[in-house]
Amino acid sequence: MLNIAVYYKLDKHETDTKAVNRINLLINTLTSKKYNIKQVFIDEWSDNKQLNKLLEFQLEELDILYLKDHSNDYFNEELLNEVAKINDFSIVNFDSQI
Repeated sequence: MLNIAVYYKLDKHETDTKAVNRINLLINTLTSKKYNIKQVFIDEWSDNKQLNKLLEFQLEELDILYLKDHSNDYFNEELLNEVAKINDFSIVNFDSQI
């Protein structure tokens, strides 16, 4: 069973309801594949608090991080790529799964 986490950053004008519906759709898809969902992190468009919590999470337990972040933040993207290499997990684009 693969251990996964989800990091979802809302688009600038995205409603919480729309985001939750999309996340639930992904969760339903993943649980049907028998994935173990360890944690879901959701940030507002202009916030990184949950990203910081993700970085404090037990990343060595993860096999896959499902990522939805269209903020075009090069620093965060590179940071997550390096963290994935160090902790040996894959990053999968959230949008490619739903």
